Amino acid sequence: MRLNEVEEEELLNRIAAIQAAAEILDDTDELSHGDRHALLTAIQTEAARLHALVRQVTSLLPDCR
Repeated sequence: MRLNEVEEEELLNRIAAIQAAAEILDDTDELSHGDRHALLTAIQTEAARLHALVRQVTSLLPDCR
């Protein structure tokens, strides 16, 4: 079974969002506490969404149960 385009795009978008937030944290030394917190929250939120999406997709695959 292959992922449909929407599922594949969702997975890639979640990964890209996590990578972007992590890169900003890594590259910017002078972030305010609030900005750092917002980026960390974004990473946590996107990771949770990615986790849920992966579980949803793998539940549809017979070899992943």
